This record gives sequence, structure tokens and C-alpha cells, in this order.
Amino acid sequence: MADTLDKAIDDTILQIKALMLIAGNDRAAQIRIRDRIYQSRDQSVMEFRQIVGQEKPGREYLYTAIGDFIISSFLILLSAMMMTPALATFVNANLVSRYLDSVAVNVVALNTVGYAEVIGMLFLSFFMLFLGLHTIRLGAENTSRIW
Repeated sequence: MADTLDKAIDDTILQIKALMLIAGNDRAAQIRIRDRIYQSRDQSVMEFRQIVGQEKPGREYLYTAIGDFIISSFLILLSAMMMTPALATFVNANLVSRYLDSVAVNVVALNTVGYAEVIGMLFLSFFMLFLGLHTIRLGAENTSRIW
């Protein structure tokens, strides 16, 4: 019995190695392999997953996804506040007009410090917006791993 089991384990390891050689670094192939094993309803495959401990964890992905969504909402809100200072004071028209006037004066007068400040703030706010949207995507990926 032990010799037969050892031979079967060795054969399974060789099959796994062959499968990984075929899949290589192709992410789509790796996803197909994982999904095929996880979605299998064959009793033997389900028991094998339990033996090797490859059951999909759910709770840790849920907590990670919640954290990702909180961080992304903070980053998106902060980038919007940097793009338009009026959002920081709940849409104050005077603040918006003063901000736009100062931007226009700095750009027209070719004041390089003011011009660089405006462009720097816009780049920083767009970068933060990008990070926020990327974090939402990561949260969505973690959410899809739960089920």
C-alpha cells in the first residue's frame, strides 16, 4: 500500500510539474488551472484540495477588500479636494473665484513659481486619483476571490 501510494504521489508531482511547464508564465493559463481545480465538483478532487490545504480563504480577502475600498475612497476624495479647493469648504464660490484668479494671474504673468505650483498640484492630484482607482480595482479583485 505504501509503495503504491508513494508511486501515485510521485506521479502526481510529475503531472503538476508538466502542467506548470505547459502553463509557464501565462497568467491566463494559470487562472484556467486554478479555476478548473476550484470549480471541480468531483468528490476526489474536493478531498484532494482539503488534503493539500488549497481551499480558497474568504475572510482575509473580505477584510482586504474593505480596506482597499476605504483607502481608495480617501484617495479619490483627497485628489478631488486638491483639484478643486472649493470642495474642501463645501463649494464656496468666493474661494473658487479667488483660486481661479490667482491661477490666471500666475499663468498670464508667467510667474514660474505659481505656474509650477498649479501644474505640480494637478499632477499630484491626478496621481492620487489614479492610485485611488487602482486601489478600487485591487479591492474588486479581492472581492472576486471570495466567491
